[in-house]
Formats: sequence, C-alpha cells, structure tokens
Amino acid sequence: MKRVDRSGPDGRFDYYYLHATDKELSEKYNLTIIKKFNLSDTYLASPANPVLAACGVPATPSVAPTPLEIVSTEESVWHEGEAFLSQSGSSAADYKAAASGGQCLGMGWGSRRGDFVEYEVDLPFSLPRAVLYLRYAREGRWAAEVDVYASGKLIGTTPSLFLKPTGGWGYEADEWAYKKLLLGSMEAGRYRIKFVSLIDDGGVNIDGFFIADESFQP
Repeated sequence: MKRVDRSGPDGRFDYYYLHATDKELSEKYNLTIIKKFNLSDTYLASPANPVLAACGVPATPSVAPTPLEIVSTEESVWHEGEAFLSQSGSSAADYKAAASGGQCLGMGWGSRRGDFVEYEVDLPFSLPRAVLYLRYAREGRWAAEVDVYASGKLIGTTPSLFLKPTGGWGYEADEWAYKKLLLGSMEAGRYRIKFVSLIDDGGVNIDGFFIADESFQP
C-alpha cells in the first residue's frame, strides 16, 4: 500500500493508491488495477477504513497526534488562518497536525488570481513599529505573490509578500515557514486584515499570523 499526500492547487484532497506487486496477493484481492480513494486522514484512520479493508488488513483505531498550539502573548496577537470573516478559493476545511490547532486555511486557496481571505483582529495595545508574521506552507517551484491590506490600506508596494516554496503543504513541522511584513504604526483597536492572491498557481496554506512589535520573534 502506498500513500501519496497532496493538498494544493494540483490536488485538493488526499489521494490514496493501492497496488500489489505480488501476483498471489494481486489476484486474491483483485488489485491489478490501481484504485484511488478521495478520503480524509480522519476517515482513513477510522475502524471503517476501506483502504485497509481492500488490502485484507483489519483496521484498528489510531491515536491522532496532538496538534500544535500557537497562542497570543502579552506582546503579540496570534490569529488562526481558518478563523476568517470571508474567503474565496478554499474548497473545504484543511486539517494538518503540524498546523496550529490542527487546521489551516488551504484546500486550493490562492491557486487562482483574486482569491482572498479577510480577518477581523482586535489589537489590545498600540504598536509604534508593528509587524505581521505570516505562518504558511507552499509546495511548488516559484513564489506565490500576495497583497496584504490593513483596514483597506495596501501594506507596502504590490505585491506585499513573496511567499517562497517551503517544501510541502504543511503535513510536517519543517514544511511551515514565517514571512515578515512591516505594518508601521498601529493604534489599539479593531482591524480588518485581508490577503489577496495575485497569481494563478499561487496556492498557499495559511496557518495564521502574528501582529507584534518589530522586536518580536515567533
């Protein structure tokens, strides 16, 4: 049994392939033709797992890994990527154990020019030199290009962010990276933070972002 994980603009779900090189096994379980399953990790770990059943292996419940937890501090505000006001581009919830809270904004987000996501963030303190740290994952050969707006104002020059490939879609901890963006002076209050994809094939998984003083290190 071979598993291939894909979650991005070139494959928006997890695909599972079964194949048998052993002739006896192949004939016994009729696996001479590759079979594809479009299923979630959660379902595949369940006792009713059809992938294991097709291999003739009794399924046993598995213990899900404890997801990473990132939280706000006295000097920073953390906002989860999946906790948006509105978005266009993501087709479904995206669960990743290596993401904060086990979930991120993904499943195709950013793969089309014009995809966007907007958040509402309460900043409890003033920051004379505020920065945004975006935690993201991307698999690809080129950088995604994203504009960032704070309450309707474009941050920096377009594109606000070049998001280089991180080596994967965030299934593993080392497939996530932080990208820093200077925001300037921000008074305490409520802000709308908006990300807009500027290119096709620029899929990005967004775990979340910090807003903090420029001296902050995530």
